[in-house]
Amino acid sequence: MTGTVSLEADKKGINMSRIMRSFYKHAEAPFSFEVIEAALDDYISDLDSFDARIQMRFSFPMKVDSLRSGLSGYQYYDIALELVEKTGCVKRSCIWIMSIPSTCPCSLELSNMRAPPGTIGHAAFAALGGADVG
Repeated sequence: MTGTVSLEADKKGINMSRIMRSFYKHAEAPFSFEVIEAALDDYISDLDSFDARIQMRFSFPMKVDSLRSGLSGYQYYDIALELVEKTGCVKRSCIWIMSIPSTCPCSLELSNMRAPPGTIGHAAFAALGGADVG
């Protein structure tokens, strides 16, 4: 988890425990964008800030079938959910990072599409989706 706030120039700063107390108010709630937004609102009111940002990162397990053997297993994808509030407008983003390991039969071709010439072995793609909530 990453949380940031913007303060007026004449403020000294904040104590990190105040940020965590704002977050812990929602620690037992089921995980959702709404819970992150409630924590973001608490950051702004508890810390008297005018802008705030929270980003939560986690690994999402997804069961996938093997291309050759027909067996299946879990592939873990890195996901980041982010909410940013600036001047009363909240922007929600979901970032999904998909890596193709070098054991994939297509990895050489995929990595050559994104990598500088002469480098091989790993490709990563990111998909970003977002919406403004005002």
